[in-house]
Amino acid sequence: MNSIISQGRTIEQAIENALEELGVTQDQVTIKVISEGGLFKKAKVEVTIDKDNTISEKVEEEVKEEKKPETKKKEIKVLVDDESSEERVKPMNKKGQKEFVSANVKEEKADKEVKQERNSVNDKAAQKIIETFLNEFLKFSKGENISIKMTFDDKAIYVSIDGNKLGGLIGNGGENLNNLESYLNVYASKHEIRKRIRVDVGNYKQERVNKLERMAEKAYQMAIKSGSYKFEAMPARDRRIIHTTLQNKEDVTTYSKGTEPKRFVIVEKKSN
Repeated sequence: MNSIISQGRTIEQAIENALEELGVTQDQVTIKVISEGGLFKKAKVEVTIDKDNTISEKVEEEVKEEKKPETKKKEIKVLVDDESSEERVKPMNKKGQKEFVSANVKEEKADKEVKQERNSVNDKAAQKIIETFLNEFLKFSKGENISIKMTFDDKAIYVSIDGNKLGGLIGNGGENLNNLESYLNVYASKHEIRKRIRVDVGNYKQERVNKLERMAEKAYQMAIKSGSYKFEAMPARDRRIIHTTLQNKEDVTTYSKGTEPKRFVIVEKKSN
């Protein structure tokens, strides 16, 4: 399975659900937002694993892929009289008229990259757009001495918000932070920012990852002794960290059960 269509209450939740099912991290995939969702409508995304990456075998649940009907491409032979010609002549159409196409014909992949490049703002412009959004948004928070820092790579923009009294931005279990990240990505997409935006507040996400990794190790030890261990219900993002932490343990397997928002992870010892 290289691509799935996933749904969630927010875009972020839909993405996290897909990443958990595929057993990969966000830097290994390409994400396409199909529907932003709304009050009575779920967000929907298509998540595709990049060709250079492979799917983890740890997540054992099957996901039905929503396939689109294939369309047959009609092959057109192009005749060129000489290399310097500015136009290429295709065979005559049904009316006996010649049709012309540009000589600068590019491969579909290259053409797609050119269009994306043309329609996407650069990092400097993206930074201004994101700062404008956050400065307005943060006016309504109770935070003090707030600072915003951004770093960039080829696929993502990482936003770090620091200051005092930022608990309200994080929310219970990081819910408010996840919603902020989701809204910011929708806003950015409408302003031609094609990179995925990752937001952290007061280093909450990294501390949460560290905590979940410790929990996963303890669950592993308990599963080895008693045969299995069941976690409490947790969001898809947290479940994926549990799966990832234990994916190289050869004597246990991990899988998720239940339905959102009561979905949970089980660590189970493999039988000999």
